[in-house]
Amino acid sequence: MKILLLNPPSETLTAREGRCQNPGDWWKGFNYPQLSLACIGGILEQSGFKPKLIDGVATGMSVDELLNIVSVGYDIIIMNTSTVSIDSDMETIKKIKIMSPATIIAAFGTHLTVLHNEILKSNPALDVVIRGEPEMTALELCQAIRDSKNFLKVKGTSAQKDSKIYVNKTREWIEDLDSLPWPARHLLPNNLYYDFYLNRRHTLVQTARGCPFQCIFCVARIYYGDQSRFRSPKSVLDEIEFEVVKNGFKAVTFWADTFTLKRDFVMELCKGLIDRKIDIKWFANSRAGTIDMEMLKLMKKSGCVGLSIGIESGVQELLDVAKKGTTIPMIRDSVRMIKDSGINVITSFLCGLPGETKETFKKTVDFAKELNPDFATFNPLIPYPGTELYDIVNGKNMITSTEWNKYACGGYTSVLRTEELSTEELNKLIRNAYRSFYLKPSYVFSVLKKIKSPEQFFRWFVAGANFLKHNAF
Repeated sequence: MKILLLNPPSETLTAREGRCQNPGDWWKGFNYPQLSLACIGGILEQSGFKPKLIDGVATGMSVDELLNIVSVGYDIIIMNTSTVSIDSDMETIKKIKIMSPATIIAAFGTHLTVLHNEILKSNPALDVVIRGEPEMTALELCQAIRDSKNFLKVKGTSAQKDSKIYVNKTREWIEDLDSLPWPARHLLPNNLYYDFYLNRRHTLVQTARGCPFQCIFCVARIYYGDQSRFRSPKSVLDEIEFEVVKNGFKAVTFWADTFTLKRDFVMELCKGLIDRKIDIKWFANSRAGTIDMEMLKLMKKSGCVGLSIGIESGVQELLDVAKKGTTIPMIRDSVRMIKDSGINVITSFLCGLPGETKETFKKTVDFAKELNPDFATFNPLIPYPGTELYDIVNGKNMITSTEWNKYACGGYTSVLRTEELSTEELNKLIRNAYRSFYLKPSYVFSVLKKIKSPEQFFRWFVAGANFLKHNAF
């Protein structure tokens, strides 16, 4: 049986991984490893299948090159998608179907999970939508096709045939993450995954799935649910020691909705990295109020070089509107502790929360300067389908664009207005924020001090130039 796992080509580089769906043309040279596809590959191989994986983004593959590959005739293609790339993804599917009509095409992602009916109706070339967590559903789908059973009735899918749509039962979340095989990284073009902050080739290692928080703008719970499920520290350590390090990786991004959510897990994992003498650099995300200095010192000792934190706003009222569950003092203390521990801190802020004004966003930019992180992004608030935010702004006629290719969480343009600010005014505020934060001699000097090689200088220069080109001008 011929199976293709596909991250489709994109005219502008796109990160398609869970809740992360960014245009990457301003981060040239920094690609996300395809963790979800590799996880599907791992469970398929464990069950005796021999899938092929193509990362069309990392390899720079064109659609024509892809069509030449699929012309040999695959039994099934399982494809990753995102909101920001959904239109081009569907166009790619249409072309594949013309080239290989007998191939069953399945796709997954947060956008499809929410809008499965609408997408299927408007895209007859798409046979199956895998809703939510993809591994077990993808496995059963492949087994059904192999065994000539009815693939239209697989749990966790919505499917179509002859203009009839079948919406099947929702699949339960995988409770025991340790039961999953390790991702099939050998299927990936691993030499192409280079991380900006880790400054070396890296891979993703998942530590947990699910998010218990209620942020109105986030799609995380659509993909992995609203209850956190953690792997055991031993399982993660074994994967790093016996699979990641042995395959030449010297850097890891720990993949979780909030890596530092469970203190005991973090402490045991870090102690294990030290005790096993695993020499890697690693990066993770965090959340204000989930860290302390003892934890941070141990993280630093075990190889942590950076933590990202979603701050969102410097105005408490807007944090409350966003249901962030954090406070300004909590944020201030958390960022201070990260900096004091010697770990780089990367912060992200939103522009356009309900109630946003010029005055509130100025307070946010001023707060960013006060925190003085190593890196900051000022992102337009994006109303993704399936979020509470989408229902709020859609009901108030505040969405100003339905072009999905503009719905990038790390993008450059807003698709909203607020009660007081137009879309154009929000975009101007974001550009001014980037100029105000980055175009200071003191900041440029602080970055130059961190560069340790000509290669790093070149990569950072190209990435920084593209980043500012798209966001500040």
